[in-house]
Amino acid sequence: GVMIADGRAASANGAAGSLFTEIETARGSVDAAIAALGEVLGAAGDASTQVVAADAYTVGETVWPLPTQASFLASVRRGCVLTPESQAFILEQMGTVIPEQQWGLGAVGASAFKGGWDYDDAGNAYVRQVGVVTAPDGHDYAVALSARLPTMAGTGDEEWLDTAEIDPFDVDFARTQLLADELAEWVTTNVSAAPPASSC
Repeated sequence: GVMIADGRAASANGAAGSLFTEIETARGSVDAAIAALGEVLGAAGDASTQVVAADAYTVGETVWPLPTQASFLASVRRGCVLTPESQAFILEQMGTVIPEQQWGLGAVGASAFKGGWDYDDAGNAYVRQVGVVTAPDGHDYAVALSARLPTMAGTGDEEWLDTAEIDPFDVDFARTQLLADELAEWVTTNVSAAPPASSC
């Protein structure tokens, strides 16, 4: 989900929930909204991702593997999934991300990207991104990445965090975003030529 602030886009659970609610209202039910999202994924060639949601908030818990995220964005970029107007809007929003969320792919100059963060079932802090990066050969390619690190809880640093009055959540995700920066740097350094774009 994206919230617009001062002409820039910010990832926001509330915006994702609002979008899902609009789809639910237009389609008539949660199940119909889930089916609509599945249709969009299917149009991009993703037959394996199962959209799962009980409501507008839990749709964000759908497991969407990194390869299928990258394939989906590549399909959007090629104009295979959305109308030209919707494609332009999505890529424009993904290209104007607020400075605080320009880590990882944003730190290496991705022309469009979207990110998210949470804790996984094992208690690790994780971040994930999908975006469009330009290879040194001048061609664009879609990339998705994820970085995970154990939380600060249980590391023995809790006392320092308490003394410094620093929110462990902020520390967990700052550390994980730095790892995402390293991953994005590695990707852009090691991809010298983008694969040729396939047709829709």
